[in-house]
Amino acid sequence: MSAGSKTILFLLLILMIFFMLSFSLAGRDALSESRHFTLEKPAEGVYAAIHNDLGGFAICKAGNIDLGDRTVILDPFICPTAARDLKRQAEFLTGRPVSLVLNLDPHSDPIGGNQVFIPGAVIISTANARAYIETHFQKDLDTQKETVPGELKIVQDRLIRASGIERFELALRESEYKALVDAFPEIEMTLPDMTIEGPMTIHGSKRNIVLVPVGRGHTTGDMIVSLPGDRIVFMSDELFVKRHPYLGDGDPESLLSSLKRILALNPRPSPCRDTVPSEGWIRCERRSIISRRSRPWSRRRSGWAPARTMFRAFPIRRSSRTG
Repeated sequence: MSAGSKTILFLLLILMIFFMLSFSLAGRDALSESRHFTLEKPAEGVYAAIHNDLGGFAICKAGNIDLGDRTVILDPFICPTAARDLKRQAEFLTGRPVSLVLNLDPHSDPIGGNQVFIPGAVIISTANARAYIETHFQKDLDTQKETVPGELKIVQDRLIRASGIERFELALRESEYKALVDAFPEIEMTLPDMTIEGPMTIHGSKRNIVLVPVGRGHTTGDMIVSLPGDRIVFMSDELFVKRHPYLGDGDPESLLSSLKRILALNPRPSPCRDTVPSEGWIRCERRSIISRRSRPWSRRRSGWAPARTMFRAFPIRRSSRTG
């Protein structure tokens, strides 16, 4: 082979390596996106995953925290499909496997993705949350398999004629039903491995987090996660941003007390103004609950839920919008 041919072959080899690396890096960049949710970054190494209202399968809020030596996931969504995206993102962003999963709320929407992290991660919840999951998950799933396909068809028919707030609410319900139908072939109950009765601190090389059970607010098994060094609090469904709280398994007075205790943690104003918990939004939810003390409440399950107010206009003062 002549010197010229060797040079051409060498250049072709260099070009091939360059394109392979470019393709690989492009694939890695694309990994940080999901159609099911968007990421907010309230602090370095701290991410909130917010449900995409335009057809996503996440349904609830989730979190990803880099402790420095461990990667933590909070509330891994309603179905394995969305949870797999959450897992891939977290491992890409932190450079290590997920080793802890925290179930802050025992309802099906924050725990349906638990199985995606097993084996490999330890799942932690309150004792009441584990008991609730063990009692309700399979029974609710069996009922959903029977009813959800028909309910999805009804919702889709109503969407054709709906407008305004009704259309928004129906679109969210459609996403939830589609996520459940997507999950039915594979979803299974995955219980927490460890439970707590009181506060527990998890120490990392970059930051510490504190797990705090909060009693009967949204449910009887809720807990929050405080990041003292960052002044950030992950609240799960203890806080509904821009939406009235659902209390079908909770109690409004207990939730008011919980929110007051959370305010004492002094959460800082969030740079993610409309999605991540901040003092302003917590005070906003307290006003919402207080304003409904004198209005009709309907009985649902073992707790109280506001009658037809879940997606109605939220009472926002201008000062609340900045946290």
